[in-house]
Amino acid sequence: MFDALENLTKEQVLEIIDDFPVKPRANRVIITVNTFEEEGGLDMGMGMDEQQYVIAAGPTVRDLKPGDKVLLDLQKMMKMVEVEGSLERVPRIEIRPVKAYDRFFAMIYDNYIEAVDERV
Repeated sequence: MFDALENLTKEQVLEIIDDFPVKPRANRVIITVNTFEEEGGLDMGMGMDEQQYVIAAGPTVRDLKPGDKVLLDLQKMMKMVEVEGSLERVPRIEIRPVKAYDRFFAMIYDNYIEAVDERV
């Protein structure tokens, strides 16, 4: 359906939200996992973009609906993890991956979402 590495656009999100096969519970939200884009394509080294789209929302989530573009608090999503074979700990974004339509989405708590982004 989509290239697994391409960022999803608003139009692509609107195509899949009605039939999305995973329904989150309580205050969970399923979002896209779009990465930073540089001119000429994706820059996978930059990581997750703070702007994502809501794919599905649990029944207790207020003020968010599928298709909304949202701003994430990436700092709040960071967890310190140990580097294998080292005593060093580095920050990593912690998400619960959800696979559907041959690509990964993320299930997060709604309190990681700071705002609905209505900019075009």
